[in-house]
Amino acid sequence: TDPATGELRIVSGSDDGTARVWNPAAGGAAIEAGPEGHSDEVYALITFVDPETGALRVATGSRDGIRMWDAETGDVVLMIEVAQVGGWVNALAFFVDPATGAPRLACGLCDSSGGKVLVFDPVAGGDALFVLDIGSYVFALAVFEEPATSAPRLACGSGDGKGRVFDA
Repeated sequence: TDPATGELRIVSGSDDGTARVWNPAAGGAAIEAGPEGHSDEVYALITFVDPETGALRVATGSRDGIRMWDAETGDVVLMIEVAQVGGWVNALAFFVDPATGAPRLACGLCDSSGGKVLVFDPVAGGDALFVLDIGSYVFALAVFEEPATSAPRLACGSGDGKGRVFDA
């Protein structure tokens, strides 16, 4: 849902490296990511509201890293390269750090060592705040609240058939 208008939006990523925000009521693509998009297929995407501006953001992941862009204008607002660890972005999850209240973006990677989960600041960017070595390709990430304690958890699904759960 577009936070400014309350209208429904659908977001898609494609093998041509583009991401689009669709307006189903209007019957077409409302916004397409600009020329700073990916040079390879989009493997993962997630939407979140930028806590500083209240704007709807779309994060997309590919072999060339992560792009955060404004869902209303299509402008890329942040690029995070993951080349320093190699591999490609296969999964994304957004959460709020319970200790600081700061936004966080978890990124699941497939790389030559198997796979990792990296956590970034989706507003400031920069290097990964921390890295979890999974040892197997990461195919899925999800954030959930533990029912007994309401503590946030990060779940990871990987190519070795294991599910792992971490404190978020």
